[in-house]
Amino acid sequence: MTTPPHHARARALWARVVGAVSHPAAPWVLAAWVVAVRLLSLALVLQADEAGFTLVARSWDPQPDSLYGPYFVDRPPLVIALFGAGDALAGTHAVRALGAVTSGLAVLLAAPAGRLVAGAGSGGSWADDRPTRTAGGWSALVTAAALSTPLLDVASTKGEVLAVPFLLAAAVLGLLVVGVGPHPPSRPVTAALSLVAGFCAGVPLGLKQNLAGGLVLLAALGVAAVVSRRMSVRRFVVAALAALAGAALPIGAQVAWALGSGVRPGTLWETVYGFRGEAATVLAAQPSDAPLTRAGILVLAGLLAGLGLVVGGFVANARGEWARDPVVTSAIAALLAWDAVSLVLGGSYWRDYLFPLVPGAALATGLLARRTSRRGRYVRVTAVVAALSCVVSLGVWGARAVAARGTTQEWATGEAVGAAAQPGDTITVYGGRADVVLASGLDAPYPYLWSLPMRVLDPDLGQLRRLLTGPDRPTWVVLEVPLDAWTPGPGARVQTVLDRRYSPAGAGCDDVAVYVRDDVQRPALQPHCP
Repeated sequence: MTTPPHHARARALWARVVGAVSHPAAPWVLAAWVVAVRLLSLALVLQADEAGFTLVARSWDPQPDSLYGPYFVDRPPLVIALFGAGDALAGTHAVRALGAVTSGLAVLLAAPAGRLVAGAGSGGSWADDRPTRTAGGWSALVTAAALSTPLLDVASTKGEVLAVPFLLAAAVLGLLVVGVGPHPPSRPVTAALSLVAGFCAGVPLGLKQNLAGGLVLLAALGVAAVVSRRMSVRRFVVAALAALAGAALPIGAQVAWALGSGVRPGTLWETVYGFRGEAATVLAAQPSDAPLTRAGILVLAGLLAGLGLVVGGFVANARGEWARDPVVTSAIAALLAWDAVSLVLGGSYWRDYLFPLVPGAALATGLLARRTSRRGRYVRVTAVVAALSCVVSLGVWGARAVAARGTTQEWATGEAVGAAAQPGDTITVYGGRADVVLASGLDAPYPYLWSLPMRVLDPDLGQLRRLLTGPDRPTWVVLEVPLDAWTPGPGARVQTVLDRRYSPAGAGCDDVAVYVRDDVQRPALQPHCP
């Protein structure tokens, strides 16, 4: 029976795709692609979180009852230090260049991670056949697609993006420690690899407090290796102690810095972890459709970016993979479970919450991609679909960015306020848009640059009202969010203060209300909105 021409062409095309992804140079090409795409963001203005981290870093002044001084942010010191160092050395966009480089490094690390789990998945012993060698290319492709797609966030750089290469490095080293590889390490090498693996797993906790996936993965690998008798108890103890010592280095350094700067231990804990519990209570208590809407968008973005499909494929085939290699399969399952629970408990459901799933997806891709059965074809097709989705979304995103001249509504509003302001003017933005503050170039006397800290730490808006009626009241007030969005009663009282002590100064972009003190004269706003 003759094969139809279009089937023959499709098979030939697929063979070329498989050959390209399987080529030894593929991870390097994909890494270069990711770096180049993310460097495009240097032409775009900062987003809200990036602007907020920059402002916190610029005014950093630790006190016994305040980790950062004038502004509050519920993030560990390391991520703020990176923003501050980048800003001081090369300007506000330096962290985006760092994000581009670390994203490229993540793609390169995904390749050996995929190869290791693929070799382990050959029945409990290392294999070095062609499917194993080529599995790394598919892991690199999934990672590259996730880190360069606007469906998640290809512009801004935050802790989640910076953490991905460290999580993948911890995975690679952890796999080597438990003997997944062609040459099981000696005991001294095991200790050294564990130390570095622990360090790599501990660094993400300084970038965002819930990024403990690396530690979860290392623990799951070690326990599963002992249970399956792949690793002796004595070797496990050596590896565990070394990994804990490695993890303690970045975490302990941040704690030591805080204590040395006079910050009380309770202040450090409350800022980084205690606040999150209070925030979860507030998010659950205040009615809002926004989180549910964002959750739906997040799920859709995760599916189109390929992460959801890869994770779903792993879950569907976990039992079969566990029978072949319970150590690797259980470790991947633990990592994905931790990241999924962290995502759900985060509450706000921003799309960049999906980035911590990238290491687990890369490992799952490598595990499944070596199969010649349906599950292997499924994950390979999924990787290609994710890449195509990335390219299409980049085209749409690029067109919109060009049309918007690389700016945003919020940034244009801030620039308009800055253009109308005079030296010594200050600004307060209701709704947590730090990019408006940064774009204006003005100081902000209100300590909450994000809406969630405001809702948790100033629930009745008493601090805001006292500020607006006090001697240091801001010159400008921008209502990026309506005053009745979360707490109508306190919002109405703030509106009363504005009506008495402020005058309308025109509208910012998107018809945002802007007020100016009634005892000063300033020109009306003239925003150049994208």
